Amino acid sequence: MADIVIVEDDEIMGNVVGNALTTRGHTVELVTNGDDAAEVIRNHQPDLVVLDCALPGKPGMVVLKDLRESEMLRDIPVIVISARRSDWYVNLALNEGADDYVRKPFHPDELTSRVESLLHRSGHA
Repeated sequence: MADIVIVEDDEIMGNVVGNALTTRGHTVELVTNGDDAAEVIRNHQPDLVVLDCALPGKPGMVVLKDLRESEMLRDIPVIVISARRSDWYVNLALNEGADDYVRKPFHPDELTSRVESLLHRSGHA
């Protein structure tokens, strides 16, 4: 299965996402702030990143921009999860390079389906 980095500052939400993905056989690493996200992603070279927008330290959109500007990390698929529900923000995330956007609250099965679909499309399934 896939190696996934979850960047989420809410411990409960991080555990919900992590449990849903590990139940499907994936391994997960949880990062709780934007400042550490790029370093952890660079060190782990995951198959996919689940990225929250509102993070302490570096905001999620800046983390996403940094990933897309890095030659080593730019091809890692990213699913943004956020409580920001406006179409404007969804379009911003997609234009910054997110591969998918999931609005909170969401059902864990919805997220795992989107993760597995993106992993399949990117050749990591």
